[in-house]
Amino acid sequence: MELRCSEYKGIVVYSFLVICLSAMLFRIDDEYNLLLVLALLLLSLTKRNVIKLNVIDLLLFAITMLDIVSCLYSRTVTLSIRYATFSVFCLGTYILLRDTECSASLLK
Repeated sequence: MELRCSEYKGIVVYSFLVICLSAMLFRIDDEYNLLLVLALLLLSLTKRNVIKLNVIDLLLFAITMLDIVSCLYSRTVTLSIRYATFSVFCLGTYILLRDTECSASLLK
């Protein structure tokens, strides 16, 4: 089951982005990481195009990996895991938006 039509894919991804940004704006505490689960679900359901990586992408991957590795040596593990899940969520959302924009630009 994949979201093949790019119009519907854009609507779903942008609706997800509005939900995520409104949750961050109103400081809704996501204890169960539902937004991360939704982002990973959307990543697995959408058909992705081949995207060339640039310097910004590599920097975002490096920052995310730094947050994940910091869970290993942190004194407060629960706080570092929380930051790492937020970083993975932001990276997944960035990949979704970048893929949606690239597929929209290919259609034009």
